[in-house]
Amino acid sequence: MTTSKGIRIGENKWINWVNNNPSNNSEIIEIDELLISTYDFWTGLETQCVAECCGLDAFSFWEDDIKEAISSIDKTQLIIDLKNVKAELIKTNKTIVSSDKLNNLMDKGVFIQLVDHILTIIENNRDCER
Repeated sequence: MTTSKGIRIGENKWINWVNNNPSNNSEIIEIDELLISTYDFWTGLETQCVAECCGLDAFSFWEDDIKEAISSIDKTQLIIDLKNVKAELIKTNKTIVSSDKLNNLMDKGVFIQLVDHILTIIENNRDCER
């Protein structure tokens, strides 16, 4: 969930939100094409609502919820896919990430931090069924 502090990733743990106000579309990278292979994972994180309604607030990025979302997904492939998303974002000079799937517009650095958080949990729980 997001609040004025940022994206909540655990008890008293946050990824700080960076406000963005793109002056033109050249600053925005659309990432849905990059995320397609990970859509099942993101859908599994929609525990609070649905993204179409609440954007990032629909998702839970707490460790237990991420572990639940990866329980029936090929973790090795998900790691590869998320690392590819991150690599593509690092390569671009664009600073704002846009996603219809996540229903959000956010600072690229914030999204990379979120992906890093998710990757750490997946990598630490690669062998777990849940």
